[in-house]
Amino acid sequence: MSAPKPKICQVVLRLVTGGLERVVLNLVRGLVADGYPCMVYFLEAPGEWGHELEQIGAPTRLIKKQEGIDLSLPLRLARAYRQDGVALAHSHNIGPLLYTTLASRLSRVPLVSTKHGRNDYNKWQELWLNRFAGFCCRAIVAVSDDAFQVARDIEHIPRRKLSMIHNGVVTDHPPADQARLVALRAEWGLEPGDLVIVNVARLSREKNHALLLEAFSRLLPQIPQAKLLLVGDGQERAFLRQTAANLGLDGRVIFAGMREGVPDILSLAHVFALTSHLEGLSISILEAMSAGLPVVATDVGGNRELVAPGRTGLLVPPRDVEKLQAALSQVLGDAGLRQRLGQAARQRARDEFSVQGMVRRYEELYQRLLA
Repeated sequence: MSAPKPKICQVVLRLVTGGLERVVLNLVRGLVADGYPCMVYFLEAPGEWGHELEQIGAPTRLIKKQEGIDLSLPLRLARAYRQDGVALAHSHNIGPLLYTTLASRLSRVPLVSTKHGRNDYNKWQELWLNRFAGFCCRAIVAVSDDAFQVARDIEHIPRRKLSMIHNGVVTDHPPADQARLVALRAEWGLEPGDLVIVNVARLSREKNHALLLEAFSRLLPQIPQAKLLLVGDGQERAFLRQTAANLGLDGRVIFAGMREGVPDILSLAHVFALTSHLEGLSISILEAMSAGLPVVATDVGGNRELVAPGRTGLLVPPRDVEKLQAALSQVLGDAGLRQRLGQAARQRARDEFSVQGMVRRYEELYQRLLA
């Protein structure tokens, strides 16, 4: 009989519908399936994600962070680790990082920290927090080569502590729910001849939706059957709605808000666009590739590691509206090109960015640290 596997605790600040949430959920699901007892600690109310995690066999625990700097939180985390028999803690992104590093020192429970994005180093606090974490953590995981280089060259994380593990996505999807697709088409006013550009992302400044709206407005005279579907929500919503109105895009841009069932939504589109000026390893790009969509994205962060220019999509310089418009026009205007890029994108997602591969690499890291 094999020895029981160690209990792994995932620590997150909060989960809202987005890329990080799907990564954590898929990682936990894979760990549980492979026999690892797994818990998820939330520092803010988990919402619907808590219920979904409980359903897959991962108990959750709310260890609430107080407003501002909460000096009691590391002590409460360390106490919870001991009570729950946690063998290793895994912290995601910068939100919980100060507290999990201190809790690790207090409890002597080893800590893994994953950098899901590329931090903004105009913020010196983030730089020094990541350097402090590099001293305290047993391992730092970067999700892209770009993030790895930042951790090594800017944050000066010791090379022996650094790993690179690409995020993974589900690559085998059930057939689309046809009744739902009919309902969505009716809700959004999509006609059979429309060519749909889809973007799935938070409506936040670093995603630079304004650039996409401007490029789309320039595209319409060439491809009048084009429509733009924006899936997501955030603090830029009112500004972007006003921008679309100012550009005369009423009826051509659909603000869909937060939506479940992203694979079904992607099946309605012809091309995926992401115009960020700051990016880690985009789960949205990976999900679009998995759905067989060609990708047009800005050449920032880890996007080049996902989009092979001319093979699975096109990359354009950040903030360059003319080249973005030209790339969208090229892909939307050529059905054969869309099909070829989309098929290659789907195959690459399956071969290199599957959930199974991501889970396996994390398990190997955990085993190495606990050996």
